[in-house]
Amino acid sequence: MVLASDTSRDLVAAPGDLPGMVSYQIDDEIHHLYDFLSLDIVTGMILVKDGAVVFESYQRGNTADTRWMSMSEAKSITLTLVGAAIMDGHIGGLDDPVADHVLALAGSAYDRVSIRGIPLMASGVEWNETYTDATSNRRNLLLAQIKQRPRAAMAVMAALPRAHAPGTHHTYSTGETQVLGEVIHGAVGRPLSRYLA
Repeated sequence: MVLASDTSRDLVAAPGDLPGMVSYQIDDEIHHLYDFLSLDIVTGMILVKDGAVVFESYQRGNTADTRWMSMSEAKSITLTLVGAAIMDGHIGGLDDPVADHVLALAGSAYDRVSIRGIPLMASGVEWNETYTDATSNRRNLLLAQIKQRPRAAMAVMAALPRAHAPGTHHTYSTGETQVLGEVIHGAVGRPLSRYLA
């Protein structure tokens, strides 16, 4: 849960004609924004520019009041917080080693990985994201999260072997977002929710 900041404010609506501005061509066929939303199974999209909502659309029975699991949105917010931590001087830059900020990963396959490699999911650390595999790394991380034991998620990540040299191979990994969150936590010295607020 992210508590509201004392300086929070509502986003104002400033609708623009995004649907009229967006089109793309595949082979000989022209597609538009709503084609993209439909074909790519986008269930919600909001575009904020200069603090104002310029476009908002919901699909598949969802509305502005629908409660969402954050999932990939958390990846975007976490990466935004990395930028904030760099600007605030908590992180030296994207080339900082991950283990400098996450002591639990010292001596692990993350030892030679820079922060830059984490949002790119190019750490080189082995990962199996298969949701239907009861023995996958994603399932092991989920079980650690459910137990809610301190440092359990990083214990899962620290136990993973190296599969590739850092920066040479992309592997989609939910665990990388957990690592990035811990980088921020270690750098700023407080939970992400407090830093975000």
